[in-house]
Amino acid sequence: MTFFDLHSLEWLKLSHNDLTALTEETVLPILDTLTMIDVSHNPLTCSCELMWLRSWLQDFTERETYKSFAQHNCFTENGHTKDVMGLSAKELGCPEYSKDDGACHYLAPNLAAATVVLAVLM
Repeated sequence: MTFFDLHSLEWLKLSHNDLTALTEETVLPILDTLTMIDVSHNPLTCSCELMWLRSWLQDFTERETYKSFAQHNCFTENGHTKDVMGLSAKELGCPEYSKDDGACHYLAPNLAAATVVLAVLM
């Protein structure tokens, strides 16, 4: 709920905050408006929870012609430092991601409890 009402937020700078995790659920309310994310210099744990960040950073790199943020690293279980963008879905422990046409796509979990309503006005 931290970012729930920040609908026009474009830059998220959380570097040097001793964050060990940052889930997609946390940033989801602002993910569509962000043009920059910086969570560098944090002791993030390499896990599937960072797959959204890896995808976002890769998309940013593809659409921007400059690199305007520091390398985003995470720490493996054995204490090695790894570049988040350089890790595969398998290395992050994400079996729910698939490789398709060179891009990673998230296979959403079963949302049996969710209801989608589509209204068509004539």
